[in-house]
Amino acid sequence: MTPRCTIDRLIINSPYEEPARHWRYERETRTFDLVMGRRPAGYVVASGESKAFDDPGVLVEIPLVNQIRPRVKAWREACYPGVSSITKPLLDHWRDPEEFEARRFFFCVEAHRMCVGADCLQVSFPDHRHIAGSHKPLFFRRCASEERGAGQGPAVPPR
Repeated sequence: MTPRCTIDRLIINSPYEEPARHWRYERETRTFDLVMGRRPAGYVVASGESKAFDDPGVLVEIPLVNQIRPRVKAWREACYPGVSSITKPLLDHWRDPEEFEARRFFFCVEAHRMCVGADCLQVSFPDHRHIAGSHKPLFFRRCASEERGAGQGPAVPPR
């Protein structure tokens, strides 16, 4: 797709499904490209050198969330290996639109999966332990950040 200076349709994904594409901003050209795939989790901070009112800022990615997202996706697509017989129906329940008067947005459900799956992912992905197992408080804080929609608006930078 050709880069553009304005976006005519900001919302391009269903709020109930994993994002399939996103608008990537090119800071140098001040243009937007519609690209396939999920946007990296992160937050925007003002650039230090600009005093302009229209400074687009700089995206600071959250590496932990970006490492865990594909693992949670693979775990979900494999039907949650390693979960208990009580947890599996709960995970299925969160995604069943018939179970709710108002469906839950994808990012909220995915954050719950990250929290619930912290230990299960260690079983399914043995090398995951160094991401979640040794940093559980940090991991759960990141999940809570994801649940709020990491990168969806103003955010407090991680400590």
